[in-house]
Amino acid sequence: RTMKQTMIRLLALALFAGATACSDDDAITPPDAVRHTFTGMFPRAVDVEWERRTPYLVAEFDDAGSDTEAWFDDAGKWYMTETESSYTALPEAVRTAFETSNYASWRVDDVERILHHVRGTLHALDVERGAQEYELYYTDDGTLWQAVPDIDGLRDELLP
Repeated sequence: RTMKQTMIRLLALALFAGATACSDDDAITPPDAVRHTFTGMFPRAVDVEWERRTPYLVAEFDDAGSDTEAWFDDAGKWYMTETESSYTALPEAVRTAFETSNYASWRVDDVERILHHVRGTLHALDVERGAQEYELYYTDDGTLWQAVPDIDGLRDELLP
């Protein structure tokens, strides 16, 4: 064999090994009760992937073109749904409240609409200025419900 053939075979072997090592062994199959609740709530969901964020089971999926997450307990009780949104899709009262707040000069990094089992509809704006990041939670009427430093990117403060 030539050195070139050997290198190509080694590269192919490394790529194959890397691809198989990256398989999603962490994916879980939720209990029947969770799947039943999920399919009833999100009949149009595609590309569904489940993961455990203790103590919750979280489905990440596409719902009518929007990246969405739904949170459940092991018994199938729904807790929260987060759907990717845009700043322009926010209610006018929320945009006005943000634009007249102390955070108005901060960069809006991400916007999500949250349906919560207790708190109802919230709008989450992930904002940043320099190294500081906050998650701002507004109600539909533009009330700033909570401003939380974003430390780990999870919305645990909303649960249960």
